[in-house]
Amino acid sequence: MPEIRLQKLLGVHGTGQTEESRIQVMAAQTNARQRNQKSKLANQIAHQARELSPYVQAVFNM
Repeated sequence: MPEIRLQKLLGVHGTGQTEESRIQVMAAQTNARQRNQKSKLANQIAHQARELSPYVQAVFNM
């Protein structure tokens, strides 16, 4: 029992779970940022493709 009290006093008790949760949150945030960035890039590419479409069609129709 004294060991558990000492761990709590030192802030050691439960840090494994806390650290794991913190890492999971960071991983989820990183994944969300990556998905957001990929989505933005995909939208930029689609927009550029729409803008270039008449020119590309003109080249192929020559």
